Amino acid sequence: EPFTLDFENKKALQLILVNPFKSIFEQMGMLLVFSFLLSIGCLYGLWWLFRIQSRQKKLMEVKNDFFGNTAHELKRPLAQLRLALEALSKSSVLNNEEKRGRYLAISQEATRDMGEKINMIMTLSMAEEGVFKLNYSQFNLVEEVLKLKEQFIAVAGKEVQINIDTKEENLPVKADRDHVCQCIANLIDNAIKYSGVSVAISITLQRIKDTLRVSVADNGMGIAPEKINHIFDKYFRVNAGEGMPDGFGIGLSYVKAVVEKHNGRIEVSSERQKGSEFSMYLPVT
Repeated sequence: EPFTLDFENKKALQLILVNPFKSIFEQMGMLLVFSFLLSIGCLYGLWWLFRIQSRQKKLMEVKNDFFGNTAHELKRPLAQLRLALEALSKSSVLNNEEKRGRYLAISQEATRDMGEKINMIMTLSMAEEGVFKLNYSQFNLVEEVLKLKEQFIAVAGKEVQINIDTKEENLPVKADRDHVCQCIANLIDNAIKYSGVSVAISITLQRIKDTLRVSVADNGMGIAPEKINHIFDKYFRVNAGEGMPDGFGIGLSYVKAVVEKHNGRIEVSSERQKGSEFSMYLPVT
């Protein structure tokens, strides 16, 4: 309501209050919106930076663990090789055929062990770079699995029973023989390593139409359900910290890389304290 100042001249004063926020938004609306979006962007950038730093820290820990485990794993066969060569340099061993043969076998096993580990590391590196290639050849898979059975029973260091279940004595396969055999060897080695003093392993070789199924089942400690989805991750160790033997954490990721390079797949089923079964499915022609 106007306030009269001069009745004769009919002058009055009227005070009108205007909402300041409406005026501010009209004049500075775009600036406020931009500032709000910029604040959200800054917060997102800080969150992303924190995430990257956390990931880098985790990768650094994984890398350090990997190098530590690599040095530890290669140190063992290297020490065996050095001791065997030192023993072979002694005349008392050279003149004893039995001892000479035993130390030569130790040397061969040590060099084979180191070669396999180095080959797996190189294969995974080439797979990541996209330059991993297969060397296809025709071979009898049953014969190769029988050789692996003899090798592992001879050097297991514990009571091991390996049963090969197949309906065919001759199972011709066209694939990369070295890599496929190394995959099966990795699965057998894991079955022995993560089992008790008595190990029962069943290897099944089965042709299903145009697919070859190779499964390795054991009676070991099994895998916890929450770890099943991570067992093929690079550097992931299933039983780390449980008092079991350490490893590279690349064995199963290597198996997966080789199987997928053959356009196949790998599946796993496991139950704690009852055992595990790994099944490779490879296309055959």
